[in-house]
Amino acid sequence: MSLEERIVRSMADAVIVADASGIITLWNAGAERLFGFSECEALTQSLDIIIPEAQRKRHWDGYQKVMRTGVTRYGTQLLRVPAIRKDGSRFSLAFTVGLLKDAGGSVEGIYAVLRDDTDRWETEKSLRKQLAQIEDARAVADSTGKMPGDIQKKALPGLTLSELEKHNGREGAPSYVAADGQVYDVSSSPDWEEGEHMGLHQAGRDLTEALSTAPHGKEVFARVRTVGNLAAAAPTTSARRRIPPAWASKLIALHSHPITTHFPEAFFVFAPLFLALFYATGKTSFERTAYYLLGTGFFMAFPATATGFLHWCYKYGCRSRPVFKLKIIFSLLLLPASGLILAYHTACGALSSDSIDWAILILYFLMIPLAVLLGRMGGDIVFSGKGR
Repeated sequence: MSLEERIVRSMADAVIVADASGIITLWNAGAERLFGFSECEALTQSLDIIIPEAQRKRHWDGYQKVMRTGVTRYGTQLLRVPAIRKDGSRFSLAFTVGLLKDAGGSVEGIYAVLRDDTDRWETEKSLRKQLAQIEDARAVADSTGKMPGDIQKKALPGLTLSELEKHNGREGAPSYVAADGQVYDVSSSPDWEEGEHMGLHQAGRDLTEALSTAPHGKEVFARVRTVGNLAAAAPTTSARRRIPPAWASKLIALHSHPITTHFPEAFFVFAPLFLALFYATGKTSFERTAYYLLGTGFFMAFPATATGFLHWCYKYGCRSRPVFKLKIIFSLLLLPASGLILAYHTACGALSSDSIDWAILILYFLMIPLAVLLGRMGGDIVFSGKGR
């Protein structure tokens, strides 16, 4: 037995090969489990043994056309059809096919890789039914000019975590994600290609916890369709997170910390560079620019630090992760250090390029690693998930 044949026979998926007239010539163990026919029972039989009678004419019309033309669109596209087992029970089947050709390019037969698709089909059937109920509820509500929120919520279907996991964007499945008890269909979003977002998140999961540390809120899901409610969502996240007052919620929604922190961090990096340019070129404009950058960075560091504590307290639940502890320590170091350097530069007045004031130059450059480390830790919290 060749390597290829051993692989096919041991595959978990069903593999069937049929000749140009539709007679079965290969039937692996996966096919036995899926359809109930043994290999001896299936070989030399027509594919009719697994095709419901109502679908046979359509199947054979398509089959004969493929044999004539040598072209099929189901080599890369998943096909879903009803099928029957040996005991007569019906189920939903998902499969892809490939053509077997001779040396001259003529089609000799066809092979198919198949699996049971009933669970997905039943779930989508239930979703379609319940979404239709939503539309009916909306139509009734529209006639009164108002749709109460409880009508919409009750009409939405409930999905369990195990059902949600099946909608992971893989092998043709739609991409669903959950947040705060609601389920969203992100299949059409270019940010969720193949069920993956930014290399960090996979569809088919409850992202409530991850969303609490994301650079955006649940408002991004307003662009996609709500398809249900997450049944029995874990309450631990909401219990752990503090409820912010209205003013704090507005500041967090504005992304106040990212807005206020990026400028002072950049100023603390560029101020020493401009001071070095002053000593290198002798141009007083560079010295003044360094001084003003330092001053502006120092005064902007106060709102940046305040909004940082606000986000840490309400958005991240005051978690005591190492990354938060380090970020707080470096923030509290940078703030007084930049203030002392600013005071020292102010006392010195305008510097002279004739001789380098090494003390002030070194103090300026000490701010660079502090600012860079703060920026790096902020990135770790937002993009690497270290703050979760």
